[in-house]
Amino acid sequence: MDASFGSHVTCFVSARLTAASPRRFIARLGWLQGNALPLLVLLLLGAAGSSLRAQTANFAGTISTIAIDSSTLHPEGGAFDAAGNLYLADATSGVNNVWKFPANGDGTYGTPTAILASPTPLLHPLNVAVDPSGNVWVADNGTAANGQVYEIVNTGGTLATTATPVGTGWNAPAGIIADASGNIWVTDNGANTLSEITGGGPPTVINSGLSGPWGLTIDPSSGTMYIAEGSWLDSLPSPYT
Repeated sequence: MDASFGSHVTCFVSARLTAASPRRFIARLGWLQGNALPLLVLLLLGAAGSSLRAQTANFAGTISTIAIDSSTLHPEGGAFDAAGNLYLADATSGVNNVWKFPANGDGTYGTPTAILASPTPLLHPLNVAVDPSGNVWVADNGTAANGQVYEIVNTGGTLATTATPVGTGWNAPAGIIADASGNIWVTDNGANTLSEITGGGPPTVINSGLSGPWGLTIDPSSGTMYIAEGSWLDSLPSPYT
């Protein structure tokens, strides 16, 4: 992975992580609080009951590995907010919640807390996203074509303990991201669609010609969207139709 800082410095970082039955990988590039050194946080999510490993690397070449206890977690997707806090979707049977891991500012995290009050309406939270206003969005894959997208509203820095359903007619939401403008993009694995949520909803189907879409991301430099479909990676230029 390489990342550019300013107009003069490029940082190349190579790291190897291990976890039992690895499932997903997410990364965040930021800056150490009170330190001018860039910090790369890499997270490898394992299967239910396995360990969650995090690794940080700074520009000075210092690499450290952190173990976050996830013995009770079935980690699915994760996302970071602007402050570096980590949010993980937990699909453990009987839990089905989103956990917040507060960032300590040095690549480590504090004790996680479940955001939603139990019992939650979630059936199988698969991915989460955080928009620029700090609202947390959840793609709940459901169990039998009964998935749903939820918003956990941030009011003055405090997240609600309830999840608000957004839109109707979802089948099996899988991937979810927030763009820089606060628009929410959702892939529906059951309906083979890409939808956009603007201003809190309702969702608008932008593309109905996908094939088994899962994760997605947007290249901030070109605006191109990349969607994992079946066994290939699809690239869609804006407006993603």
